[in-house]
Amino acid sequence: MRQLLDQQPASSATSEMTYDAVVIGAGPYGLSIAAHLLHHGLRVAIFGKPLQLWRDYMPDGMWLRSEWWASSLSDPTGKGSIKAFFREIGYMPGEPLPIELFIRYGLWFQEQLVPEIQETFITDIEQQDGQFLLTRDDGGKLSSRVVIMAHGLHYYTYQPEAFQKFSPELVSHASTHKQFTRFQDKEVAVIGGGQSALETAALAQECGARVHLISRRPLTWIKGETPDDTFLHRILHPRAGINSDWVSWTLEKLPYAFYKLPKSLKATVTSRLYGPMGSSWLRPRVQNKATIHEAQPIVDMHETDRGIELRLSSGKQLTVEHIILGTGYRCDLRKVPMLNNALLSRIRTYEQAPLLSPFFESSVPNLYFVGFSSVLGAGPLYRFVLGADATARRVTAHVVRQFQKIGKGQHS
Repeated sequence: MRQLLDQQPASSATSEMTYDAVVIGAGPYGLSIAAHLLHHGLRVAIFGKPLQLWRDYMPDGMWLRSEWWASSLSDPTGKGSIKAFFREIGYMPGEPLPIELFIRYGLWFQEQLVPEIQETFITDIEQQDGQFLLTRDDGGKLSSRVVIMAHGLHYYTYQPEAFQKFSPELVSHASTHKQFTRFQDKEVAVIGGGQSALETAALAQECGARVHLISRRPLTWIKGETPDDTFLHRILHPRAGINSDWVSWTLEKLPYAFYKLPKSLKATVTSRLYGPMGSSWLRPRVQNKATIHEAQPIVDMHETDRGIELRLSSGKQLTVEHIILGTGYRCDLRKVPMLNNALLSRIRTYEQAPLLSPFFESSVPNLYFVGFSSVLGAGPLYRFVLGADATARRVTAHVVRQFQKIGKGQHS
């Protein structure tokens, strides 16, 4: 469409540069979208530390819940696939995929396809006369016609109100722990029943903690494939990247179909089929290792000189020295610091998540939200790396069409 323009950063903190598109966030979604936009010759700036969430806020020794073959970032040529990376390093993939290997893959993808990243951060975004004006944390300014918010999960950590009265020394979110050695020989409660809580419980007890896993609902485990699965079982449970069932298979093959469902049905599908659950390979690392208080929500808790005393709905009481919240994430645009009040007031939301078009565009023209921010409207596929390909292709197609229209208008 046009020649790729020079995208070297400004030479001075006060200089202003102009781009066609700015991508905020350098995780799987941000890198994938940037790779697609660059392929089309757009002038693109991408801000953030590559794979920051994975490198700084996920624990050492973690394994991905998704299958390895469902963990590729996306580029138009396919040269950046995880299969291509494994071929290059001579690795025979197994399951599950270790986080350390996924981070290596993500950094390899970035070096190959999105080599120019500005590892500064955007602190403010405003829009004037169809252009976004952005401020960097070093005081630099830039402008862009399009902004794509691919900032990931970090701002969305969810800490239930009942736990907010305690100090960080007593209560912390799972995302704040890279390692769990500090909890050796300590009584620790892990709250939650999803992948994050279950893997936190496994890693903490493997580091010598005495773990109590407390969940509000019965634990649900994803059934993994086994060589003994019958032909009928495989028909009833087709292989899919999120979960082996027909709904997951359909979401994967028809990634934009969920958007068209009524809100009530979206909520039902998401809560019933994609509620808290854990990978099958976690089960033997948790059961008979941690003390499990399943379907026993906390009804009362208070601080004591020994830590926090908990009373469960079963009547059981226990005292722990620390609580780790495996309570996940909830989208809330009010927590995203670069979205100032003036811009926030123009973004239509539902339950604090942005209402998006089928192309992931918000009510503010040319402002897009992808990844976890899009889950409420676009579907649970976009919680996972697997959703990056469908997102990148649709956002890019929409952005490119807009620039093609501009080009035609200028020459008409």
